Amino acid sequence: MVSKSLNLEKGFKRLMPFNRFHVERIDSIIVNHFALLSPTGVVMDRFSTAIFNVELEIQRASLLEHFKKAGNMGDTPPPWQPPATAIPIELFNQVILTSHPEVAETLLNNFSRTTGATLPIEGIALLRSTPEVQRHWIKALLE
Repeated sequence: MVSKSLNLEKGFKRLMPFNRFHVERIDSIIVNHFALLSPTGVVMDRFSTAIFNVELEIQRASLLEHFKKAGNMGDTPPPWQPPATAIPIELFNQVILTSHPEVAETLLNNFSRTTGATLPIEGIALLRSTPEVQRHWIKALLE
């Protein structure tokens, strides 16, 4: 059995609130763009990640379980298309979701799936949003 440990001595690579997202499928890769938009539509912050479909399928049941327990979907966030500029895309293969009535946390981590070794987990991002925005992202991710 593989032992995993979350090593956050360095913290997450990225901490960010988001109120918009865009999910894009490219072959077997699912790219996730997150953004914080001002009320006037100005992109105040932006972050992109990717997960391979096979990695997402491993977690589908736990994501659906969280989704079903989460409650009301609320209004769908307005559609957002990320600007067409090249930016780094951080790879992740583990999603941890938490939710509270006011704030939801989406933790994206990365670890090697090599067997027979103790593998550190790298904290890629801790993203905060409203629970409704998180639910809509999960729905888009799993479609």
